[in-house]
Amino acid sequence: MLGAVAENARNCPACRQLNGARETRCFRCGARLPSDFEISARRLFYSVLGADFPATKLLVGICVIIFGIMVVQSEVFPVWSASGEDGMRWSIEALRLGALPLVGAVRWPAVLSAVFVHYSVLHLGMNAWVCISFGRHLEPLIGPSRLVFAFVVTGVAGFLVTVIWVLVFGGGGQTAGMSGAVFGLGGTLVGLLKGQGSPHWKQALAQLIGYVLLMALLFWGGPGGVGVNNSAHAGGLGAGFFLGILLSSELRRRWLRERLFFGIAAGALALSAGAVLYAYFDPIPGVNEYFDDTDRLDRIRRGR
Repeated sequence: MLGAVAENARNCPACRQLNGARETRCFRCGARLPSDFEISARRLFYSVLGADFPATKLLVGICVIIFGIMVVQSEVFPVWSASGEDGMRWSIEALRLGALPLVGAVRWPAVLSAVFVHYSVLHLGMNAWVCISFGRHLEPLIGPSRLVFAFVVTGVAGFLVTVIWVLVFGGGGQTAGMSGAVFGLGGTLVGLLKGQGSPHWKQALAQLIGYVLLMALLFWGGPGGVGVNNSAHAGGLGAGFFLGILLSSELRRRWLRERLFFGIAAGALALSAGAVLYAYFDPIPGVNEYFDDTDRLDRIRRGR
């Protein structure tokens, strides 16, 4: 009997007090306890992604899936970068799945969808490596929901800074990638540790500067196009630092409960999916026509 009670007992998400299996509210703080469905969903989430930084792996996995869709649909596999006709086809495929165009009218949903689009294996691999490097340290400190929230918010902030940069100073081409969000996670880690008074914030800052220099050596370019989007990096990093300061206070005082942050994170992912679908089903004029024309030329070349 005691074993059954212990097995079905649940911890309060607010104060971590152990409660009975049939309790709906914590007897210590009064917070609502998770339902059986929520507990099962959480177990499934961790069983699929593992107990170590699952949200970080989920975000990287989404980017890998979108990259795979681009490869299948464009029939191009750029390791470093694509050029010539393959480059044109790949760039238009990137726009079709949500890259942010830096010419013409601003497509505002693209400031979100572009976070998950990448231009080459190297581009995706570098961003994924840095994302995991920061996420494996940050996620245990703030939890999966807050990490997803930080990733999306700082990624959008980075591309909003890019849009402002282009509107003020001019520019062209397109831009995409999770590097703004990745540096946002780095900024969040530095801000969090700084806000908590931890001496390790200097070590995190040094690591962040090292990654910035490494990417500057591997890629170099303006605020848009293939290369380093310096404006997105700066915007994501700055937004992440201030978000980390806010989270350090929120975690101490528990302004927002875990359930609310889970809802916010789920909403952010849903909006991200919606932004990608919007780009695909309501593309920039000429995108679908380009693929129709190139497919027609391919059939003529093959004698079909």
